[in-house]
Amino acid sequence: ALAIIDDLGAIVVIALFYGGEIAIGYLIGVASIITLLWFLNKKKIPFGIVHWLLGILLWYMMFNSGIHATVAGVIFAFMVPVKNL
Repeated sequence: ALAIIDDLGAIVVIALFYGGEIAIGYLIGVASIITLLWFLNKKKIPFGIVHWLLGILLWYMMFNSGIHATVAGVIFAFMVPVKNL
């Protein structure tokens, strides 16, 4: 658990101090993609090409928004559907 907290802390530091100028248009795109991923999970759509394409688009939008693109990976990981074991 400590290693996970340490990694998340490092991502927060990267996001705060290594970003650029904030672009609101791209952030609106990021919010839209996150909403689409949430909707796909809510409808229980299996992980597939749509998720991959939205993940790539999420990374692109996050990269151009001024927030470091590693944050997109964390957001995407939280949006990936998980099956019950």
